[in-house]
Amino acid sequence: PKIAELGTIGKEDQPAFRRYDYTVEKYGDRIQISSELLEDNAAGLMAYVVDWFGPKYIKTKNALLLPFLTGLTKEVTLAAGKEVAGLKKALITQLNTAQSRGAIIITNQTGFAEMDGWEDKNGRPMLVPNPADPVVTRFQGREVAYGDDEDLAVEAGKIPLYVGKFDRLGTLFVRKGIELATTNVGGDAWATDSTELRGICRLAAALVDETAAFKATIAASA
Repeated sequence: PKIAELGTIGKEDQPAFRRYDYTVEKYGDRIQISSELLEDNAAGLMAYVVDWFGPKYIKTKNALLLPFLTGLTKEVTLAAGKEVAGLKKALITQLNTAQSRGAIIITNQTGFAEMDGWEDKNGRPMLVPNPADPVVTRFQGREVAYGDDEDLAVEAGKIPLYVGKFDRLGTLFVRKGIELATTNVGGDAWATDSTELRGICRLAAALVDETAAFKATIAASA
């Protein structure tokens, strides 16, 4: 608000806050390894098993967040043969400017393979590697990431593309990251002469702003 000389500064523009309730759940798993296997292996078995918990932890977090993507109600169908133009238009019209500029595109293996074949009128690919990080691929300046088909499935011949500012779409609450512990005296380990490795984490997720993302679909190639 405009303020006159020696005028009183008012309080007209105030931030608004919303309450989000969430329940933290505990997730865990354990592996039992015989003492004979630990004593006889020569391939760094324990280090391998510890690393094995890493992907399980990521999968657990993804399982909490993926419903925010698959549950999006704002959906755009990209016409066959006009997928590039359709996605470019959707990036402009389906998100506000700040969300669009910081958007990420997530698809599956099939979707990324389809997008990798998109070209402009001069035959140049629409997916461009990031010079600073060749592993990162971009479409119209937005990062394109993909996951396994088994996690983001093709349904009814339609390939999903999830587009948005995902840190605004939802929030992951990590009250305890992955915690690993071993024992050869507790649980069943003492009775079975084995070592148990246990992994535990405490997580929750909450949907925050569904307008921060949308779902686009393209027809799968025959």
